[in-house]
Amino acid sequence: MASSSGLRLLDAKADRLLINSDGWKEAIKLVTNAVRDKFIYLQASNQNSEEMAEAFYRGQATMTINGPWLAKELKARALFDSASKSFEWDIATMPVDPSSPDESANVHVSEIYAVSEDSPNKQAAWEFVKFVNSADMVSAASRTANGKLPARSGVLKDIEGKSTEPFYLLTPKTTPSFEESLGSTAASKEFNQLFQPVLSEELQSIIDDNQTVEEAIAVLEVKGQEALQKAKSKKAEK
Repeated sequence: MASSSGLRLLDAKADRLLINSDGWKEAIKLVTNAVRDKFIYLQASNQNSEEMAEAFYRGQATMTINGPWLAKELKARALFDSASKSFEWDIATMPVDPSSPDESANVHVSEIYAVSEDSPNKQAAWEFVKFVNSADMVSAASRTANGKLPARSGVLKDIEGKSTEPFYLLTPKTTPSFEESLGSTAASKEFNQLFQPVLSEELQSIIDDNQTVEEAIAVLEVKGQEALQKAKSKKAEK
């Protein structure tokens, strides 16, 4: 939800937490209320995507957020599980931020072929890139059940009889996602490891009605800043 709303946790220099803002307060209220009222299934931190979809299989969740591979899994279940044969489902777009309804932070490209600036064989590399992105190659790749979709729309029009159009309706969000705003440096990874347990604890405290959102944010701002400084100190020591 933070990514969809374009919220950043750290400033551009990764020196200061930005969690004490109206945007973060609204996001935290929305999430904690939804979890408390059982609108969102809170999965365990060690669950993979297949385990997360299990509540959807069992009819305990109306929606699950997952990739194209799930369509084939649903068909396989219907073949071997009599209870799943009448299970009606379809594909919808990801939830979006009302202020940018045509964008999604969850639309991304997993593989990009490009030519290195320092390549000694630029022409041959460029011919390969053109081949990989050709209509014939995309058409052939779309027939392989690898759980991915081609970037070129109109090639793979359906999965197990369900239209793939929802996957192509949204464009990537122009602002950095929540995860991207954290960066990928050693310090940011260290910070994330230190901050996530604190964040989980404070969110759970709100869900349990032990404190208000404002009180939790005050704690997160202090402890988060401490975690950030600790992470930077560890990086400096290395």
